[in-house]
Amino acid sequence: MPNPKRQDGISIEFRSQPWIDFINAMAGITMEDVHANMGEEMRNITEERFDAGVDPWGRPWQPIKPYTYSFGRFKRRRTASDTPLKAGVNRPPLSRSFNYDAYEDRLEFGTPLHYAKYHTDYPENSGAARKVIPLREYLGVELDKDYARLVGAIEDAVAVVMDAA
Repeated sequence: MPNPKRQDGISIEFRSQPWIDFINAMAGITMEDVHANMGEEMRNITEERFDAGVDPWGRPWQPIKPYTYSFGRFKRRRTASDTPLKAGVNRPPLSRSFNYDAYEDRLEFGTPLHYAKYHTDYPENSGAARKVIPLREYLGVELDKDYARLVGAIEDAVAVVMDAA
């Protein structure tokens, strides 16, 4: 059942059954703790992508189209640093909407914003919608870079318990 906080948006889910038995065998730590650490790291990773204006694989997002400057937050003077969905000082709602739910058996990470899926390769994004809203992937895990950070989040969760013991 989809999480009501993200049912209209988009999310990714990490299932961790192989780790559950291992982690539960360690006194004082749960997979919920581990998934919470991973959720915080996913939020950091995603916000860094927004600041850089790149997708999970390091490819730059498409530039802002000229007509975009006629409405919304782009109605101000155009600058060389403008990037689509850019976080920075004037963070748009999408860049600050990411949240997570940590459970014993999974981590759900995403955004509740209904328009979030339109920047992704979501099945509904073909035809006319794709002509209006360009593909700008922001949600995902790049194995070469992000995997190491997520493993670090797991190690941090374990270290907190080990230090307390």
